[in-house]
Amino acid sequence: MVGIISFAAFSGAMMQSLVVPLLAAFPDLLHTDASTVSWLITGLLLSGAVSNVVFGRLGDIYGKRQMILLCLSFLVVGSLIGAVTNDIGWLIFARTLQGAAIAVVPLGISCLAEFLKGRTLVRGISLVSAMVGVGASLGFVLSAVVAQYFDWHFLFALSALLGTVALIGVLRVFPYRPGASGQSFDIVGALGLAIGLCCLLLGISKGYQWGWSSFKTWSFLIAGVLVLAAWFKNQLSKNNPLVDLRIAMRPAIFLTNLVTVLIGFSMYGIVLTQPMVIQLPTALGYGLGLSILAAGLSFIPGGLISLLLPAVASNLSARFGARTTVIFGGLSMALGYLLLIFWHASLFELIFGSIFVAIGTTLCYGTVPMVILANTPGNETGQATGINNLARSIGTSSSIAFSVAVMATVNTTLSSQVYPSEQSITIIYAISALASLMICVAMLFVSAGIRKK
Repeated sequence: MVGIISFAAFSGAMMQSLVVPLLAAFPDLLHTDASTVSWLITGLLLSGAVSNVVFGRLGDIYGKRQMILLCLSFLVVGSLIGAVTNDIGWLIFARTLQGAAIAVVPLGISCLAEFLKGRTLVRGISLVSAMVGVGASLGFVLSAVVAQYFDWHFLFALSALLGTVALIGVLRVFPYRPGASGQSFDIVGALGLAIGLCCLLLGISKGYQWGWSSFKTWSFLIAGVLVLAAWFKNQLSKNNPLVDLRIAMRPAIFLTNLVTVLIGFSMYGIVLTQPMVIQLPTALGYGLGLSILAAGLSFIPGGLISLLLPAVASNLSARFGARTTVIFGGLSMALGYLLLIFWHASLFELIFGSIFVAIGTTLCYGTVPMVILANTPGNETGQATGINNLARSIGTSSSIAFSVAVMATVNTTLSSQVYPSEQSITIIYAISALASLMICVAMLFVSAGIRKK
């Protein structure tokens, strides 16, 4: 069970970085502009954010296994469409379908909680959570290799194969278990949440492109806040809401979700800057002038170390408690970014700093779900873990918007070409280090009575 869910989580996580190294080449390959190509990331981001909560709730009602199968089916269908199309519109649609696979992580964790207990459950959750970082890292590596040597359609064909294997595995290994009886799905709540999240995340993720002072950016941001405020009031007034906000607002769960936003923000600082620095021209004085393949391969050490850490995370949680493990993770990320602030002049220094970030990310993501499950009733774990995964998406999208805005604003010129300056890279490292330290501070206020099992 743990192996199958981990593989499914790995397949879903790969979608987040699958086409990132190819974004610069897609305008020529697909005969479109860079603005349209950016929707290959934005569409998946929006789809994943909504899917986390919607499929999490549907899992509580109709069964987690059934919703995992549905999400993996969307992944396979989207991948098959991407493998045969050269049209940007169909490719954006394909990426949006793939985004549903992001919900496999919270659904899988909730599903494991139904069948496993004790240390086996803790280790299983740690491994599944580690697959998020591993999948994202290896997705970047795979995309870089394909960009260097193969046709880009191969990426989507491979995604379809991975999704199919995961689908068959879940069908064969997990027994059918019905969801909670007598509950209905809040369609109005789902639509309100989808509209509010889409507006808010569009404003965050596209603000750098539209301009942070533009009417369009602020219209989406304000509309998102207003719709989510109305949605919040609507959910509190219902007996059977999409999200039980009374549980979500419990101090331990609320603070843990806040910590997850910070984890997502901190983690993505390295994802954007490392390949950038590796590929920038050496004439700038801080770029390494290496290939896109080298940029992709630089993520392998952190990804491999993340594979070895789930057992460490579960042992730390068993001995010191989940709160302390997350604090260790936050300190490791902060240390990695502090090293990178002062040492980023060579490939070794970049990889060395990124390893500490990978260690911290794995410890945090491997432990946070246990905090959520320990404070959530068994029949609502799907939506609770879904909201936690949504918090991660908000953190990563905010990091993307912040990093791109800094690199676009604080820049330098070489041979009439504009590049991010070394100062902009250092600013991103510094803010990511600060966010990592804030993880530690926030976790101090989470109840120390979290179950250690």
